[in-house]
Amino acid sequence: MPAAAVSFTTFLVLEAIAQQPLLELHLFRNLQLSMGLLSGWLAFIVIGGSLLIVRFFLEGVKQYPTVKVGLLLAVSPVLSGLIAPLAGTLSDCFGAAIASHPIKFN
Repeated sequence: MPAAAVSFTTFLVLEAIAQQPLLELHLFRNLQLSMGLLSGWLAFIVIGGSLLIVRFFLEGVKQYPTVKVGLLLAVSPVLSGLIAPLAGTLSDCFGAAIASHPIKFN
């Protein structure tokens, strides 16, 4: 972990002084972008952690074989891979504004 912190700090310092940086650090001054990236990162951590816990539950408590656990946990990424092109096509046809508005139930 300390190596990661040192590497990250070094990366930020080098990017700040570089004439042509890989990552434009000034973009993170936009609060909406920064909060969106932070919430996406937190969601990734939570989902990854929950899958790890589910794996141990299915193998340890339910006594499922490893192959069955792998197949069960593979359902979500496979479905996401199949649905993503359709969602992209629909977003191109109808616009992203429709998807960003919540559904109102009266």
